[in-house]
Amino acid sequence: MATFYELPLANDFPYFVVNSSGASVPASGYKLFLYSTGSSSKITTYTDSTGGTPNANPVLLGSTGLPQSGANVVGIWLAQGQTVKAVFSPSTDTDPPSSPIWTRDFGANPPGINDPTENVLVNSEWVLAGTPTFVSTTSFS
Repeated sequence: MATFYELPLANDFPYFVVNSSGASVPASGYKLFLYSTGSSSKITTYTDSTGGTPNANPVLLGSTGLPQSGANVVGIWLAQGQTVKAVFSPSTDTDPPSSPIWTRDFGANPPGINDPTENVLVNSEWVLAGTPTFVSTTSFS
C-alpha cells in the first residue's frame, strides 16, 4: 500500500493576490498546475491521505483561496518519494501556463513534501531527523 504526504503548499494557508485596487484578496478561480519536477508531464495528486480520490489538474482555488473540488476544500497529497513542480497561475492562463505567477519545485530532490525518506532540508534551519523532545514552551531538542 502506498503512503501519501501533503504538499507543503496545500491547505496550510489560503492563496492571496493583489487586485487592481491594491487590496489583498483570496485567489478565487486561480489555478495550481502540478507537474513532475523538471518536466511538463502532469502528475496525479489526491484529495486526502488515503490516495483514493484524485484531484483535477490544475487544482482550482475556491472563494477562500484554498484548493477546492466542487464545494469542498481538498488537500493536495502526493505518493511518497514523488517529485512535483507546482505552478500558480491566474484563472485566465493556458494549459500549460504561459503567464505563471510563480513556480516551485518540491519532492525527493530537493526534499520538501513531508517525506520521511528525506531526512534533511537543504538550506533550512530545521533538520527532519528523529522525534522532537519538548524542553519548554519555546524550545524542543
